[in-house]
Amino acid sequence: METYEKRARELLSQMSLNEKMYQLTSDINLAYAEELYDADGNYLGRPDPLCGTFRNPAHFMHYKLGRAASAKEACELINEDVRRAVEAQPHHIPPIEQGESLHGASWGMATHFPQPIALASSFDVDMQAKIGDAIGKECACVGVRQVFSPVINMVRDCRWGRTVETYGEDVKLTSDMAVEMCKGLEKNGVIASPKHFCDNFADGGRDSNYSDNSERTMREYYLVPFKACFDAGAQSTMAAYNSWDGVPCHASKILLTDILRNEWGFKGYVVSDYCGVESMNSSHFYARSSADAVAKAIKAGLDNITCFNLYKDIETAYNEGLLTEEDIDKNCLRILEAKFRLGLFDDPYKDPEEALKIVRCDEHRKLALDSARETIVLLKNNGVLPLDRKKIRKIG
Repeated sequence: METYEKRARELLSQMSLNEKMYQLTSDINLAYAEELYDADGNYLGRPDPLCGTFRNPAHFMHYKLGRAASAKEACELINEDVRRAVEAQPHHIPPIEQGESLHGASWGMATHFPQPIALASSFDVDMQAKIGDAIGKECACVGVRQVFSPVINMVRDCRWGRTVETYGEDVKLTSDMAVEMCKGLEKNGVIASPKHFCDNFADGGRDSNYSDNSERTMREYYLVPFKACFDAGAQSTMAAYNSWDGVPCHASKILLTDILRNEWGFKGYVVSDYCGVESMNSSHFYARSSADAVAKAIKAGLDNITCFNLYKDIETAYNEGLLTEEDIDKNCLRILEAKFRLGLFDDPYKDPEEALKIVRCDEHRKLALDSARETIVLLKNNGVLPLDRKKIRKIG
């Protein structure tokens, strides 16, 4: 047994039920984003520091600062957030600071690269590898240790509003680009979370709706890039809002357990999309209450509930007999293993000064410019280019 697995099991055996429940929750309610800082941008604390795995506060710094945060500011804030969470935990369990990084770290003044749909148009897998590495470095140096990317849903209808976040409609191209993105993140100590597992849109480009695709279509098309990413080392995935075969993906045992874990041997953990568990009750009408939705999701194989602290719903589900401590232990263990694997217990903090040297460094800025040039697509030039400034005053 790996050392991190042994350490995780030992810690789990010492934890109270209360502590274990908190490890399955996140706390990223936008309503309190402004409560995190005073008028000068100083950190004021979290409403509930016991939460074990939650979105990083630097993602919301612009709410109070009114500008993009520097790497040093983001790193200092995340360090403080980690410190408060560790000190509030009876066993000093650090959080996994999560974030977004579809085309660059999204916590503040980071380097931004072309959107994935543009990168796909370059067909340059080597360039994507360099970008994945750069994003991984800029996330890790400020303390962001998990990102909800890449988006590898296949596009069959350009009316879908999230098309720009994807690599398009080709399975091989999507798989190749996504694998390099995941490798770049993971080798820098950032957990990649390919999303959304699986499908995520319906006929007409309707988002987060339903999927009536056959199992064959799912396996031969929509699931292929996910398998490639997990084989390449991606340690997490985000469940999709939509339903498949009448069951919300957040509660699909077929997807989250039978295929993902039993068939593919996935050893990582599954996070929810924001309010994805709640939508099982409010939108899909698949659960009779929030507690019932939480129970169905956890039993199906969902490990971490992002967006809002749903600890009370987990507690209610347990008290009503919808969840057992064994159910909670199984999912909590996966979270703890990930934290030990990342080395968070041994070194949970980052150096703000070092972050300043890495983020938006000359190498990354040059890569952003070069990649932007490589993604430009000219379908046909009817004498329009080069532009004549005397004749053309407006574009678009």
